[in-house]
Amino acid sequence: MNELVFNNVSDFTRYLEAHKDSENQTTIYCGSKWRPDTWTGVGTWYEFMDYLEDGNPDATADIRKNAKYYIDKFEDKFTESSEYMFDVVGEFFDIGAVMVGEPEAWIKEVKIEDDKFINLTIQGSYPHNTDLDMVRENGSKVLAIALTLEKMGFLVQIDVAFHTRGSYLKNSNKETRALIKVKGYDQGLDYKKLGIVLGVPFFRRGFLRLLEIEYGKDVKVSYGTAGMKTGDINLARTGDILELEKKLEGE
Repeated sequence: MNELVFNNVSDFTRYLEAHKDSENQTTIYCGSKWRPDTWTGVGTWYEFMDYLEDGNPDATADIRKNAKYYIDKFEDKFTESSEYMFDVVGEFFDIGAVMVGEPEAWIKEVKIEDDKFINLTIQGSYPHNTDLDMVRENGSKVLAIALTLEKMGFLVQIDVAFHTRGSYLKNSNKETRALIKVKGYDQGLDYKKLGIVLGVPFFRRGFLRLLEIEYGKDVKVSYGTAGMKTGDINLARTGDILELEKKLEGE
């Protein structure tokens, strides 16, 4: 499988610009069945490049509003009050205990024994008839879960994965996967960035363009089918999000 990793949206944009002179740059759309702006979400390639810079204000506002609602909900449900913070190795130095002369100044964290680093990978490839409102809402839930986990002491990274099988050649098992980091372990939440990556233009203009660059072929012959790795979170269905909430509750 061919897998590409991008540190952020800007990194992905630089990749596209580095290959701007190769074939088919401005022609990606689904034949004549839909108008290009209907299927891809933008009318021209240049509008898509503006989209990568500016995002979609409506999508950003929706994700921000929904995330705020779920952050409040998850914090009330899952977080416990604590008198101390712990670091990534599960130990901390209790300066108060040292000042009063207690011998056990180094305290071992016992509540959470798992690795403090958590990676959440969202599936970004969806069919044309996908409920995009559900995708946005579930994306907001993932952001809220990430923030809740961080308030519990974890460090969370969020990637969006675009994964297809059989592109450009029908009945092929060839797979390509691109990972776009939308939140690093040491970064805060960026609603605009998630809105850009989860939007229709990013997949149908950006990722399909990546396939053409990697294959050197016009992928209109066959876009292939969406692929996933075990553990990827599918935002187009409620089951994956419910499982994620159960894991959070279990922590």
